[in-house]
Amino acid sequence: MAMDEETRQGLRLGGLLALAHHPLCAPFGGDVLRVGTIRLCVGCLATWPLFLVTLVAIPLSGWWTSPPEMLALGLLLGLPQAIVAARGSPRLWSIAAKAAGAPGLALVVLAILLFPGPAWQRLLLASVGTLGLGLLLGLRLRRMLARCGACAWRRRWADCPGMLRHQEGWRDPPPVRVQAGEAAAVQPWTATAKAAEAAGPPRGNALEQA
Repeated sequence: MAMDEETRQGLRLGGLLALAHHPLCAPFGGDVLRVGTIRLCVGCLATWPLFLVTLVAIPLSGWWTSPPEMLALGLLLGLPQAIVAARGSPRLWSIAAKAAGAPGLALVVLAILLFPGPAWQRLLLASVGTLGLGLLLGLRLRRMLARCGACAWRRRWADCPGMLRHQEGWRDPPPVRVQAGEAAAVQPWTATAKAAEAAGPPRGNALEQA
């Protein structure tokens, strides 16, 4: 069964957002790294490769300690990331915290898998760990949305130039500046971007009315 164009574009947009999951604009410029034609989230790039390497390297190296000690060490390594997610930090500190949290997460996963006792105890630990990770991601998402809320487009993704750029596949970022309650897209690359620039922020915007 042939895939229609709308479905194909939707899957493409979903893939792009899965890799970058930030608006492609100046306020988030430091959160996205361009690798060739692909844009990647800097935080995920600092986390998941190290997580996978640690998850594989520890069993292969034969380095083991008791599961409770592995769990305690993993939680300790993840503490900086929890602080960054809750309070924010300069970008380099945030990347360092994610790099430390990656092996910590791997240690927690291995500790749960190797934890002695009945299966329900491992399931309980896995459930608590999943809730904790979800809480960290929720705090991070809340801070991202707050940054978008300070923009004149106020999280209206259908009009946001940074999100339109994902959809349109722009080659270079249209710098977006936030100044005196306004946002302006400079050097638009598509007709959609030009229309968004001409229209400006949607009416009813709290910052626009201020």
